[in-house]
Amino acid sequence: MDEVAVKYRTFVLAYSGGKDSTATAIVLYKWLQRRLELSKGVPKVVILHNDTLSEIPEMEEWVEDFVKQYMERLQRFGVNVEAIFTRPRPTETWYWGVFVRGYPAPTFNFR
Repeated sequence: MDEVAVKYRTFVLAYSGGKDSTATAIVLYKWLQRRLELSKGVPKVVILHNDTLSEIPEMEEWVEDFVKQYMERLQRFGVNVEAIFTRPRPTETWYWGVFVRGYPAPTFNFR
């Protein structure tokens, strides 16, 4: 990440709320914390979350809460951070495609 920080001024964290993206967020947080302790510059951080409208509401609430707390902690360090939440139009969701348009649902052989 140190090498990438020399070339890029913005890091984009694709955050789904799952265990992999949460672990990545923690690694990024610890790296930023270490850079600040060493008085090195830190890049801008953009947290990108795409709400597919397929998750249960509690999961999306958890994502929003995590992102809010994450941003607050980074801002305390003085990191320039922003969050972008995207959502598809209702006619572009998985449910619309399967139930209204009749697309086949994914299986292990068809994904």
